[in-house]
Amino acid sequence: MQVRKIVSTSSVALALALAVGFGGFFTLAPISLPPDRGSVVFMIVSLTGPATAQVGQEVQYCAKIRNEGKSEGTQVITFRMDEKVQGTVSQTLGSQDEAEVCFKYKFAAAGAHQARVDTENDTKTANIQVN
Repeated sequence: MQVRKIVSTSSVALALALAVGFGGFFTLAPISLPPDRGSVVFMIVSLTGPATAQVGQEVQYCAKIRNEGKSEGTQVITFRMDEKVQGTVSQTLGSQDEAEVCFKYKFAAAGAHQARVDTENDTKTANIQVN
């Protein structure tokens, strides 16, 4: 494994010397780290459901969820249709485990609709045309 030194002590000393030598002040700003994938990270691998339906027809949307985190955990999975919550389920997954969560919905109105599934870490949508 190759380790690369990003900032050497001599470059820090040089920066301090220049700042002090010019009579100025400087501030070391915190470095933004990439988001920690955390110990529990539920990602939506896929969202499946029909592309078309009829008014009054009940359809099913299924989301495959994977915990890409380092530990077992539980999250609430939310199903929305046109931004309105239609159902939730609490799902527990071990690290790197997957599960399929399904929701049923019956359309009352024709037109273009959007199904959405959310975890605390991810969102997937699917569009459907209802006749």
